[in-house]
Amino acid sequence: MLDIRYIREKPEEVRARLALKGEHGGIEELLELDAGRRALIEETDRLKARRNLLRRPTTPSAGSGENPHSLTSHRASISDSPSLWASSIFRAAPR
Repeated sequence: MLDIRYIREKPEEVRARLALKGEHGGIEELLELDAGRRALIEETDRLKARRNLLRRPTTPSAGSGENPHSLTSHRASISDSPSLWASSIFRAAPR
């Protein structure tokens, strides 16, 4: 089994070695799926960081002008986002 980092770094070498074994194709699709997966992981991490910031106490300090209700509704929308992103991987993957 090959490490995905190796395949990312040396796709031509992997294609050549697969050709020697009589296998053709699949590398481009693998790299596309990997790029999508990595993008989803980055987005999920960004959303988790945002959620963690919003988990701080919602009571605004005196004179801050923040509306605690707007933070609560925004917090709820971010909590659901990572699961939506992760589920899109399974819809995009061929079976």
